[in-house]
Amino acid sequence: MFEKRAGFRDRQVAQGVEIVASTPQELDERVAAEIPKWSTFVKKVGIKIE
Repeated sequence: MFEKRAGFRDRQVAQGVEIVASTPQELDERVAAEIPKWSTFVKKVGIKIE
């Protein structure tokens, strides 16, 4: 696994990444919950795809 590589976890944490173990279903649920939040943000600030 990635987290077993030397320094991987430390580099991720230093960048503000929260490492969480989960099932594929839990990941799907989290992503589904994040999409509406980020969609609203993107529309509000006017981000456009190039």
